[in-house]
Amino acid sequence: AGTELPAPLVIRVTDAAGRGLGGVTVAWIVTDGGGSVKPVITTTGGDGQASTRWTLGTSAGRNRVTAVVSGFGNEEFEARGTSGGGDDDDDRVVRLSFLVQPTDAQRDERLTPAVQVAAVNASGATVPGADGEVEMRLGQNPGDARLRGDRTERLDEGVAMFNDLRVDKEGDGFTLVASIAGLPEVESAPFRIDH
Repeated sequence: AGTELPAPLVIRVTDAAGRGLGGVTVAWIVTDGGGSVKPVITTTGGDGQASTRWTLGTSAGRNRVTAVVSGFGNEEFEARGTSGGGDDDDDRVVRLSFLVQPTDAQRDERLTPAVQVAAVNASGATVPGADGEVEMRLGQNPGDARLRGDRTERLDEGVAMFNDLRVDKEGDGFTLVASIAGLPEVESAPFRIDH
């Protein structure tokens, strides 16, 4: 529960002769369990295949995702999240989480308050013993901007603090993406950079 499946969900859209159809839009919808998929909308490639990554809901039990292909029908996926059954889960990092989200700022000025990212367990609690370096980059980038400052910070008591992040161009709808080895990336809430 609360973790990303090791393999992506994949469907293949074909014509009546079984040939893959490219350019077909697929919407992935979580229908049970409260997890998430990323991306939510995909397009089939030349082989007719489209895929997404699925993170299960934080509670043990059944999870379902439906792939909706307009004009073709739906395909349902099911997985079961488990609790792990032990206190060791409290010390096991399953994902990153933004403790302090980026806020609107001026171009080339520090994002304040400092952005903070935590290494958390399946319950969403910070794991103080977690170690490693968290890297930060721009996700959505409407201004064709660059992220300046110290973009790599080491976890301290399970939290990485980014005191010196700046964006060099204005725009609305920027996001930050945090990553660390062995875990899925996490994206921040959107923010704006003004002139």
